[in-house]
Amino acid sequence: MAESFLYSKNPELDACFQTLPKTIQEGILQSGLEFQSAEELRQFARHLTESGQNA
Repeated sequence: MAESFLYSKNPELDACFQTLPKTIQEGILQSGLEFQSAEELRQFARHLTESGQNA
């Protein structure tokens, strides 16, 4: 699966991604966005949650 290696080169991003609910992970994967930091990933996950998408 894509999520198993999506952030494998960045352990911090991978650890952050793995803690997210599966529905949020799916929203991130579907977005096609690439994140450079765990904070960017958390902000996008927060946006998905607050907007009611994939929640």
